[in-house]
Amino acid sequence: MEQISLFEEPYTLLNGGVAALKALRLTEAQEKFREYGELYRDFGAVDVYLKLTEFLHEGLTGIDRTAPDAPGRLWRLWKTFENHAATMKIPGADLLSDLRSVYFRMATTVIETLGMSEAPWLDDGLPTGLLYIEAGACDRAIASLQTCIPTSSDNASVYGYLGDAYLLRGDRGDKEVARRCYLEACLVNPAGVDWGHVKDEALLSLRAALRNEYPEAGTEGDGILTGTVCGLPPGNQAA
Repeated sequence: MEQISLFEEPYTLLNGGVAALKALRLTEAQEKFREYGELYRDFGAVDVYLKLTEFLHEGLTGIDRTAPDAPGRLWRLWKTFENHAATMKIPGADLLSDLRSVYFRMATTVIETLGMSEAPWLDDGLPTGLLYIEAGACDRAIASLQTCIPTSSDNASVYGYLGDAYLLRGDRGDKEVARRCYLEACLVNPAGVDWGHVKDEALLSLRAALRNEYPEAGTEGDGILTGTVCGLPPGNQAA
């Protein structure tokens, strides 16, 4: 291994490793983190970074990105990765959010390379538009999720994701459209909404308040939302 200057700033390697991780240059990230640990005798500073990098590297190595099931496997890998990361104290508030957007831009590139961008659904009933939401491509997400509606008008989660996409896009009038999508989701089946993904903070706060007020309703209590969704002040929505 090439000798590292003892006068090099201690965090040059560490910051370079973090940048490589966020860009999904995982082999490079591993090398920089290990070099930092060896040079400064401080593997504790890079332990979490190394664990995250190695988890993703191993997972991505096991996915054939030319196979039709690759987008679904990439989605499931990320969800497993999020659960793994939740057990750790992650340095830096923006690490996972920055990594998520890069990861899903990669995943949607895989979708497009496979010629699956026009497919409403991926495997296991996964809406293609959901991956576009995570990649920050809200226009593509909206167009894709709308193609799910004609054959799945009883799918509450799709309306919820569509609400998320409009809310995140944030164009003039999108908040009102998002609210109508969330209302439709609640009319179809409030228990079927992916509440862990909903981006409307006011709606989430209302749900929490109603569940606290009517604990005896249990999971069925989400039905109370149906009559109150439209009454939320639009200005309180998350963008």
